Amino acid sequence: MTASIALGALAAFAASVLATRLTRALAVRHGHVDVPDARKRHALAVPRLGGVGIAAGVVAGLVAASAFGGVALPDVLPLLVGAAVITGLGLWDDLRGLGFKRRFVVQTAAAYGMVLAGWHVDVSNLPVLGALGPFEQAAVALPLTLLWTVGLCNAMNLIDGLDGLAGGVAVVAFGALGVAYAGDGMLLALCVVGAAATAGFLVFNVHPASIFMGDTGSTLLGFLLAMGGLRGVDGAPTLGLLAVPVVALGLPVLDTLTTMARRVSRRQSPFLPDADHIHHRVLERSHSVHGAVRALWGAGAVFGAIAVVLSRAQGSNTVQALCVLASVAFGYLVVRRLRYVRARVLWRRLQRQQMHRRRARAVVAVAPSLVAPVGGDGAAGAGRSAPPTVADAEA
Repeated sequence: MTASIALGALAAFAASVLATRLTRALAVRHGHVDVPDARKRHALAVPRLGGVGIAAGVVAGLVAASAFGGVALPDVLPLLVGAAVITGLGLWDDLRGLGFKRRFVVQTAAAYGMVLAGWHVDVSNLPVLGALGPFEQAAVALPLTLLWTVGLCNAMNLIDGLDGLAGGVAVVAFGALGVAYAGDGMLLALCVVGAAATAGFLVFNVHPASIFMGDTGSTLLGFLLAMGGLRGVDGAPTLGLLAVPVVALGLPVLDTLTTMARRVSRRQSPFLPDADHIHHRVLERSHSVHGAVRALWGAGAVFGAIAVVLSRAQGSNTVQALCVLASVAFGYLVVRRLRYVRARVLWRRLQRQQMHRRRARAVVAVAPSLVAPVGGDGAAGAGRSAPPTVADAEA
């Protein structure tokens, strides 16, 4: 099996390199290029259909691995169909443009198709949820699966802002998932082939990039990583082990959460583009694309290492809890270092909130004493009540 997966990786890398080179030439010839603007860091127009090369590499690698006996083709067929839908959606968005609502609808439909094919969050072994009936378990698993898949497709799209960044983060995440779940041949093949196909694209995408992956590549990588995570946590016995894929993909998840929180706090649409992502702030500090990308690759590797340790801690809830806390602490340090979160500002906000609550409680406590009870005998008491007067309030 190891030899067949290695052959699949070679096929994926070679197909990705050839397809990316061909796609770059066709994109330049037909004018499918990414034009610089205020939010983008490149100075020249660059082709943006590199995701086609990644898709070609993934297909070639998985087919080759199945041909040599590494995986069964029927097992990977639903994955290839779902990946084809996501790739087609991203390609259409790169060529014609597509609103986020339509993207979400198609991504949700693709995720639901994978659920029907058996790729979903399995909560049957968890302590509390395992006692529920099949319908109740499905009611929990379905939204989690859709949220994870659609969210990660768009998380990889959001982090694709510097040359080589999204591709490098994906390779690190594929590596972490592959090591964490090396006993699953299907998942190992997916991770190795996905990493090899992405590496073939990175030949042309490191700074200065001659082609971008576009939505075609970023959403495809998000989809493949989401499916790898779902496959890995199939039957996870604890919540800690269920968090392994989330930790392994901690950097894009952190960027997405930070982005959504920042936009909502500013009373902006969560889907409004801006130039204040994690990679933008790291670039401002490093003043070098190479330095910023290496730093973020390193951050992704830290999350990946924690995920691997977490996956090995199957018999210790204490170690699992420590790993989860370590990932949360590291994420906080990242956003704290980049000045998204300032402890002093948060403390002042909490103090103001407490002050406003005390004032509100004081007003509620004093209000009844400012209005005298209104009543009367007979019909007069049952009728209209007169408004309080100044004399009544003083009394």
